[in-house]
Amino acid sequence: MAAVAAYWAGTVLCLIYSLARTEGQISYALDDAYINMAMAKNLARHGVWGITKYGFSFTSSSLFWPPLLSAFYFLFGVNDITPLVLNVLFGTLACGAAYAVLNRALGRKALVFVTLLLFVFLTPLVPLTFAGMEHTLQTFLALTFAYVSAQALARGEPTARQLVSITALAAFLTFTRYEGVFLVFIVAALFLSRKRIRRALLVTAASLFPVVSFGVVSMAKGWYFLPNSVLTKTANVSLLPLRVRTFLGLPGLENLYGAPHMLTLVLAALMAFALAVQKSRDVWREATILPVIFVVAAFLHAQYARMGHFYRYESYLVALGVVTVAVALAAGRPDRLRPTRGKYAAAYAGGVAVFLFFAGWPLAQRAARAYRETPQATMNIHQQQYQMGLFIREYYQGRTVAANDVGAVNYLADVKCLDLTGLGTMAVARAKKHREHDPGTMAALAEAERARIAVLYPRWYKAYGGLPPEWSRVGIWKISDNCVCAYDEVSFYALTADEQFLLFHNLRRFSERLPAGVEERGPIAKPASGRATPTR
Repeated sequence: MAAVAAYWAGTVLCLIYSLARTEGQISYALDDAYINMAMAKNLARHGVWGITKYGFSFTSSSLFWPPLLSAFYFLFGVNDITPLVLNVLFGTLACGAAYAVLNRALGRKALVFVTLLLFVFLTPLVPLTFAGMEHTLQTFLALTFAYVSAQALARGEPTARQLVSITALAAFLTFTRYEGVFLVFIVAALFLSRKRIRRALLVTAASLFPVVSFGVVSMAKGWYFLPNSVLTKTANVSLLPLRVRTFLGLPGLENLYGAPHMLTLVLAALMAFALAVQKSRDVWREATILPVIFVVAAFLHAQYARMGHFYRYESYLVALGVVTVAVALAAGRPDRLRPTRGKYAAAYAGGVAVFLFFAGWPLAQRAARAYRETPQATMNIHQQQYQMGLFIREYYQGRTVAANDVGAVNYLADVKCLDLTGLGTMAVARAKKHREHDPGTMAALAEAERARIAVLYPRWYKAYGGLPPEWSRVGIWKISDNCVCAYDEVSFYALTADEQFLLFHNLRRFSERLPAGVEERGPIAKPASGRATPTR
């Protein structure tokens, strides 16, 4: 397919631009990718599900991606390229799934080709590939699950093959990412409305099985039922009537309003749904069921999950929305607008085109920004988190290090990591939950774990009263043109007086290996004489 070729060409071009900025080193646009890579490394080498090899941690938002990576690491060794290869594979499968749906619904090759290009560009599939995580797989599964479910619901009673497919896809959706439950619960509710109670229960049970099973294991290990990454990124999880705004869905509406790309896509889907229903007078068709699944899923995601952060969280919905709008518009085109009645067909096509242009403009802006920023983001991660990992591997291998960006640090080095965000350290997560995460608690945890140094964003901790005053900041790395890191400056702290001079000299020795664009500040910065002096 030409659209697949465009996706591959975009990936190759992005890789070339990225490698030119990262000294030829494959780098991903998010440190979160390295969290999964670290877990996969420890699973393959040590049989440990954790961010470090020293013990269990429920850190990843995906139950499937770390073991999938670990299988390849076990066979071919730990490497940087596997996440990229897998993302290209699943991105290609997503294009194939979109083609299968659109080819059946639209028929005309030119329309299918244009819509597929929009699918690739607007999702945006290439930046999603360089996120290095499970989102291209999630996109493929979400699109396939929604369409197969719509087909089964349109029939009223799914065939045995459809039921097996829906059940398996439901399980893999939540196994891949927890947001999959939104789509599954919507489909289950639609089965219930068609009085297919056993089908609804089967699909729901299949989707919840991996979540419940691993939740039980996690609690047995002393962790929460859900991964810490989900708990820290999910809001409005309570439906208690006392929380009236949440119960009425107001946060979801507010979040949709604050995300124009999703709002306009939802409006386009509603318009296409109205046209399809008006033509057929039947809501139980594939072209009318798909918009229902998409619109409700978009609202649930806006209500209970996150959007943004390098375009990845809602990308599966954007992909589903683009296909949904195309399918519903094709089904809703009035029969009288045949090519033989050119003036009416032209008027209809022109009106739809104008609407879709204004509806798609926020999506196009988002996608263009994503493609523009992806090579820069890979450079930012290479300059900051990747160098942090190399530095710690060089001088602190096997020791305890405190950090708040723990992906590349633990992927590149084998350390005992005190994660001061709470993703990989349960004691920190509990302290944050009970509002006890303060300088005293941080200092006590670091002393108990015998941490030597800390590599942190100090501004992250202002809300908790700052960092322990006895910690000495020895150096700062500052990157330029930051578009993805939380802050452009990361600071290195010595946690004991004995460590201060050692950390200073380690940073000075590593200075020669820092890539261009990283500026050293603080005590390690070289004065005009060319000599740096540590300070107590």
